[in-house]
Amino acid sequence: MPPELEHVCGYQSDSCGVAEGGFVDDKRTGRGIYRFVNADRYEGQFLNGKRDGIGFYVEGERVFVEEWDDGIRINRSEIPGGLKAYEAGKNRRHEYDNKDVYVGMMIDGKRVGFGVERFINGETYEGTFLDDKRHGKGIATYANGDVYEGKFANGLKDGPGLYRSTNGRFEGEWRAGRFTLGKVVLSSGTVLEGESNDSMFGITRAEPQVVAPGATFDALRKRPFQGRKDLPKQKGPKLSQ
Repeated sequence: MPPELEHVCGYQSDSCGVAEGGFVDDKRTGRGIYRFVNADRYEGQFLNGKRDGIGFYVEGERVFVEEWDDGIRINRSEIPGGLKAYEAGKNRRHEYDNKDVYVGMMIDGKRVGFGVERFINGETYEGTFLDDKRHGKGIATYANGDVYEGKFANGLKDGPGLYRSTNGRFEGEWRAGRFTLGKVVLSSGTVLEGESNDSMFGITRAEPQVVAPGATFDALRKRPFQGRKDLPKQKGPKLSQ
């Protein structure tokens, strides 16, 4: 089994290995590479010094696609064709019949790892894929200007995320493409908070709450929200899929 970065090594150590990429507060964060002293390497997503998201573990001529969540590996499968197929799959550009474009990792005709989609209607997606579907962390910008930054699973919004629209901000939990729990700050200043069912929310604050304009998904995931079920409901604005 590959060594556990967060338990074995610091963010940079000649005795353990070397990390390449960005750091925040001296902790590996974002896309990058970790090279182990046994010559294995991991290329993928990190957060606070831990593997987090979709990445690739290269072990000699064998390559595995892995999915991590806060330093815990939750999925792993070997890539047919090994290292040769992996290297050949980097930075591929594929234009579809309708002129939509994908640029990024593609192995055996499927999107996997990091990539960028650009659609003819102006929509974009920048993030990770698994089994040819959006999976892991990503940013989707819709044709109407709405933006979703957060987690996806099997092509749908799923997990903690932050959605910005002209009508307001949605921050909380998503399941199978639906906003299920969290907080909505409308452009009017009204705050809706609680569980969601067809854009219905419980109101838990009478006064508008200020939400930091620079709030990010990684900051959001560290402050889980506990919803309430015993409050009156109010409709929120419609979201892009």
